[in-house]
Amino acid sequence: MTKNAQEVLGWIQSQTQAYRRMAELGRNEDPEASMDGERLIELVTQKSQILTQVDEIEIHLGPIKQNWGGFLDSIDPAHHDSLREAMETLRSTLRELVEQELGQQTELKEKMNSVSGHIKQTIQGQKAGKAYQSRPQSPNNRFMDKKG
Repeated sequence: MTKNAQEVLGWIQSQTQAYRRMAELGRNEDPEASMDGERLIELVTQKSQILTQVDEIEIHLGPIKQNWGGFLDSIDPAHHDSLREAMETLRSTLRELVEQELGQQTELKEKMNSVSGHIKQTIQGQKAGKAYQSRPQSPNNRFMDKKG
């Protein structure tokens, strides 16, 4: 393999590995971790570090991806199959990661809405409870005789 093709293959494989590590973090995430702020920050920090690595690779790989056909034409045809296979692996890994992240995002929104609903019910219950409490000093008692 020519040096240029080897470099590109290495970048593609490195980017694929980074996306796999990111997917693994998501799969190993405890469902209750989304409710733990410290654990959530740690997870976001790890994913951010991986995305930084992906960005560094993309600096080199991005222009090649944009002119993929031209790049393949410029190298020995014997290397085309391995590069195409590596690129397809990268695409499928990224597709799986996006599906996983979207699923987790939906799950997190559902949890957030559930918690929000419980908070609203609690607040409403507290307000209703206060309406029945005795407030002897208040001239505007609604549910008690003014005499007490």
